[in-house]
Parts: sequence; structure tokens; C-alpha cells
Amino acid sequence: MEQVVFDRLREADRDGIRRMAAIHAGLPAQWGEACPVAEEDIEAFADQLEAGIRGGRVFCETAECGGSVVSFLWAEALEDALDVANIISLWTAPEHRRRGVATDLKKRMEGWARLRGIKRILTGVDPRNTAVVKMNEKLGYRTALLKMEKLLS
Repeated sequence: MEQVVFDRLREADRDGIRRMAAIHAGLPAQWGEACPVAEEDIEAFADQLEAGIRGGRVFCETAECGGSVVSFLWAEALEDALDVANIISLWTAPEHRRRGVATDLKKRMEGWARLRGIKRILTGVDPRNTAVVKMNEKLGYRTALLKMEKLLS
């Protein structure tokens, strides 16, 4: 396996921010959900990400192999509870899963959180994604809230 290089996104890297926003916007499609991604959605996510980086509330880091992004994590300190961070998005390319890349990104984000006095990290995971559930449990996460949904016709 090629060496993984981690890189923190910076406010000045609008192209990188936009690439991560596009990946984030397209994630429901990877679970087979019909979710068309509009250009304005990508731009809105990019604006949100850029503003958070500028304000120091966001951790967004990529993992690259051979010059291509193979994983990224976007977490944000909550504005109304500064000791809490929420993982907004975590993605790894299918061919790079189960190699520890997402685990490394989570550990790097936890280091960022500790430096900011964050005491609690929230994350959501689709229960069908058993690999991420197991990874979270290995890293010390526990189920704190079960969200449920009902689709109205």
C-alpha cells in the first residue's frame, strides 16, 4: 500500500474545500439513496466549511495516496456548547477501507479536540455500516442517542 499523507484544509484552499464539500454532498448516494446533488448545495457546504475553518471551529483533514484523496473527516466545535464537537462527515474510498485510514483521521481529530478543551465528540453512523460502528466502539464511542425517522408520503 502507498504511503498515506494527511493534510489539514486551510481557508485559502477553496478548491480543496469545494472538493470535500462535493464528496460530503454526494455521500447519501453511496448508500443507494436517490439524492441528486445540486451545485448550490455543494457551494453552501463549501461556504459552511470555509467559515468554520476561518473561525477556528472546524477540523477538516484529508488522507491522500498517490496525490488522490482517499479519505476525509470534517468535525466542528458546536457554537452553543464549546466543549462539544460534532463529526459532520467521515468518508473513505471503498478501495482504502479497513486499512486504518479513518481510524487515524479520528485520532488526529481527537487530538485537535483535546487542544481546544473539547470534552465530548458526537457522531452519527448508519446502523447498516457495521464496520464504522465497530471502529467507533474500538475508539471508545458508545451509543448515547438512537435517532429514528419516519418518511411521510
